[in-house]
Amino acid sequence: HDQLFDTLLVYENYPIDPSAFMNVADLAVSDFSSREYNHYPLSFVASPGEEMALRVEFDTDVFDATAVATLVERFQHVLEVMAADPEQRLSGVDVLDAAEHAQLDGWGNRAVLSRLAVELASIPELFAVQVARAPEAVAISGGGSAWTYRELDEASNRLAHVLAGRGAGPGRNVALLIPRSGEAIMAILAVLKTGAAYLP
Repeated sequence: HDQLFDTLLVYENYPIDPSAFMNVADLAVSDFSSREYNHYPLSFVASPGEEMALRVEFDTDVFDATAVATLVERFQHVLEVMAADPEQRLSGVDVLDAAEHAQLDGWGNRAVLSRLAVELASIPELFAVQVARAPEAVAISGGGSAWTYRELDEASNRLAHVLAGRGAGPGRNVALLIPRSGEAIMAILAVLKTGAAYLP
């Protein structure tokens, strides 16, 4: 969008006593409606009273009815939660329902990420296991070249010895300025083999 912002929230708290209109002699209103227009793609207009009224208007070229209905449900949920406990922080209100949390858990593979690892191992240790398992298998392929696990292991060992000789080791950072390539993977692995951390 080209606007600075595209959502408008209006709280129409006019200083008018609604009861003043309840008993007006010789006046009867059978039906009343009005239309207002603004150029924002999404507008929420809240009006206080015995029950709060909420009017939502949206540009159908920008939002679909399902998305707007979801926004309204979440807004209503926030209002209900805050009304029940006004002291809590707004940032602490969870606007997602159980089904949405389950969907996010599936996308993020939370079951695997939250499972305790059977064994803790460093990247070089895990790489060494793979080298022993399949030394001639292709580890990296791209840019017209390919590296086997054995070749990658040997090359990273050579560079790791050079880096260690120049002070790389645990507690140190090694900056790498190298384009995406097999050599970049090899250099990262070499730094990790020294016990240092790499800085891309």
